[in-house]
Amino acid sequence: HWNDIASYLFYIGVFAGAALLLRAGYRYKSMVLKIIAAIIPMIVAALRDNVGTDYATYIKVFEDFRTLSIGDFFSNRSNGTEIGFYLINKLSQWLTDGPGLMFAIMSIICIVFFFCAMRRWRVRYPALVYFLYLMLVFPNSLNIVRQSAAAMIALYAFSFILEKKPTKYVFAILCASSLHTSALFLLPLYFVRFLVQAKQSTHIWFVVKTAVIALIVGGVLPLLIAQFSSQSIFSRYSIYDNIIGSGINLQLYVHICFVVIFTMILRYRYDDIHYRFFYVLEVLNVILLANLDPSQITKRLAVYFSIAPVMLLGKMPSLPQSPSGRRVMMVGIVCYGLAIFYISYVVLMQADIIPYKSMLFGGSS
Repeated sequence: HWNDIASYLFYIGVFAGAALLLRAGYRYKSMVLKIIAAIIPMIVAALRDNVGTDYATYIKVFEDFRTLSIGDFFSNRSNGTEIGFYLINKLSQWLTDGPGLMFAIMSIICIVFFFCAMRRWRVRYPALVYFLYLMLVFPNSLNIVRQSAAAMIALYAFSFILEKKPTKYVFAILCASSLHTSALFLLPLYFVRFLVQAKQSTHIWFVVKTAVIALIVGGVLPLLIAQFSSQSIFSRYSIYDNIIGSGINLQLYVHICFVVIFTMILRYRYDDIHYRFFYVLEVLNVILLANLDPSQITKRLAVYFSIAPVMLLGKMPSLPQSPSGRRVMMVGIVCYGLAIFYISYVVLMQADIIPYKSMLFGGSS
């Protein structure tokens, strides 16, 4: 359909433009260009109309909050909405009386924390990583709004694991859980530093230990979820049991391929502790996506690790020795991002972000 192709080209143009502006911002040391690069996807998110599978649900929640005071919120906790998201909705109603600001704030949280995370993780090719994030991860934030924001706060929080700062990590995860309660399951992840920072004899031994721990997590996590799913703050996530399988299957196949590729590369990047950390997250990602637990909550937890291949792919241009080799690697990674975006959102129609419709044109494509 022409509207679908036009929307695909719109997303490509906007996201590529934002990445190029960020590249120019770093090249010319211009904070203005960096800020513009960050604002562009925020505008796309804020001005959308009926874009995203859960868009109508968020609009309904926004309207329901109009008559819900802060006192009523705490006395009716069974409504299942996190306090952070409630306050963002109330702020949006107070300032603009419309949901656009709420969507904008959630997008701001995603982008700002991603930028802060890139800085803390000392990303060498920020424009490339930003482009991959916009193509592969950010589109989901137009659908799973709250969890996407929580996931970017979590990415920022992960840096405290390697810095051995448990208090800051716990505080950041609690902030993430104020937007999506499932972030609380990330608290035990702090102990992964003992695996990542331990002195391993060989990269093969590291891979074996990572696989064993990931399999244990894959077996224990469904039991924990079953234990907590009866709690009011988790019970509403049972609606995810109806998630369409095609999108999950595509993610699983792609991530399995990535685990194989990243495992082969590990021997060359083994001294990079950041590579080892995100390698562990990617293995956990595959285990969660492949889990046979009938509850889709387990697979939804993989959202927190979906950023791992983006961070790992951002390290691959450093592998070739020659500048031409690095350029070829970058082109290949960009083409991957374009292809996966097309398959995921145009062909499989994941998240219902295509066609893009803006409230500026009355919801027209």
